[in-house]
Amino acid sequence: MESEFTVTYLEVITLFAVFFGPIVAVQVSQFLDRKRQKRAGKEWIFKTLMRTRAAALTPSHVEALNMIDVEFFGTKKSDKAVVAAWKLYLDNLADTTTPEDIRNSKRNDLFIELLYKMSSSLGYDFDKEHIKNTCYFPQGYVDVENEQHLIRKGVLGILKGDLVVPMHVTNIPAPKPSNQEVNEV
Repeated sequence: MESEFTVTYLEVITLFAVFFGPIVAVQVSQFLDRKRQKRAGKEWIFKTLMRTRAAALTPSHVEALNMIDVEFFGTKKSDKAVVAAWKLYLDNLADTTTPEDIRNSKRNDLFIELLYKMSSSLGYDFDKEHIKNTCYFPQGYVDVENEQHLIRKGVLGILKGDLVVPMHVTNIPAPKPSNQEVNEV
């Protein structure tokens, strides 16, 4: 009895698929997870900046700005455009030589451009006017921020000795008679 052992191409392919299939599936799954995580990081930055675009001093706004370099790092043209827009905006934030009113006007335009580049990179169909004009920030928030700023400046001025607290004394109590005056009467 002679046994004949022949292997067909279909058997080789099946054997290859049984052995390497799970390995390839895990690799593809990990690749897709990394891609989802990268997208989620970019989404978080964009949504945070959109949510806080009228309140640039909030910690989450600043944190999101500082994560742009990390999350949008890459070779994609749209990611590079976001990083370039961020660098221009950052340069404006660090500028102390330009008059404040000019700097603030340009800052707003650069920030809108940054958000526009992010929205394009992430596939949102927002135009610059939409980003600029669809932000709600109640007057009460503006008032509270202004009042807190004034209070902080005032307290700091007092602590530094640059400001004094005005005092007006009213209703000074009459001095109590001493024991000697009481005995003389």
